[in-house]
Amino acid sequence: MKEKETPDIVLQKKLDELYSATPEKVNVNGHTYTIGWVHNGTQRKVTHIMQNEEDPQKAHCKTVAAILLNGKFKIFFFYWFMWRWLYYVKDLDNVDVLRVLDVAKKKVQHEAFYLATMYLTEMTDLMMTMTKEEVKRFQAARRGEPHTP
Repeated sequence: MKEKETPDIVLQKKLDELYSATPEKVNVNGHTYTIGWVHNGTQRKVTHIMQNEEDPQKAHCKTVAAILLNGKFKIFFFYWFMWRWLYYVKDLDNVDVLRVLDVAKKKVQHEAFYLATMYLTEMTDLMMTMTKEEVKRFQAARRGEPHTP
C-alpha cells in the first residue's frame, strides 16, 4: 500500500492562506497591490465589463482595474482613471493580467452564492406548479439518483 505523503511547507502555507482568507500581494508593473475577498460590487463590474467590452485587451485592463480597486466606492471614484492608466500609460501585458486573475479567482466566494441560490429556488412557490412527474425527476436529481419512470 502506498503511503500518503505530507505536502511540503509551501503548499501548507498556501492552503492555510485560502482557508483563513488572508489577503495576497500581487506585483503589477512594479507596484504591489493587496487583494482580499472580491466584493459583490466588483464581481458585478467584472461581469458588466465582460458582457459589454469588445476589445479583449481593453477588457483585460478594465477587469484588472476593477479587481485591484475591489469596492463599490473605489470603483465609482477611481475606476475611470485606473483602467485608462493601465491601458494607455502602463500598457499592461498579459502576464500581469494573469497574475491578478490567478489571485482574484481564489478570492471569490462561489460556494455560498450557489448554496443561497439553491435554497432560494426551493423556497419559491413556483415549485407547486410542477407536475408530479417533474417533481419526482427534480427530487431524484437532487439526491443524485437516476430517475426511473
